[in-house]
Amino acid sequence: MTASSNSILIVDPDPELSSQLSDELSQEGYQVTSVHTGREAMAHLQYFPDLIILDPLLPDMNGLDFLRSIKQSPELYGFPVFILSTKETEIDEIISLEIGAD
Repeated sequence: MTASSNSILIVDPDPELSSQLSDELSQEGYQVTSVHTGREAMAHLQYFPDLIILDPLLPDMNGLDFLRSIKQSPELYGFPVFILSTKETEIDEIISLEIGAD
């Protein structure tokens, strides 16, 4: 199955934040799907979104492990992944970029 043009997958455990972000992106013409766990995100990868916006603080898995699994998969490697996090340490940013965050 292929993605719709301009499709975005938001992976964030905060329903209020993901809803706000989803509404704003939808108003700009993007097709947005929001999920709140790593397991839900893994299930939605079959639809090949054009962009993944990821909060690494997921309730069921480490978001950086989720990112690592995407970047290690030949089918998913090219997916752009943006990290959206309230954690603001330089080491978290460095690790995210080393793993493959865009």
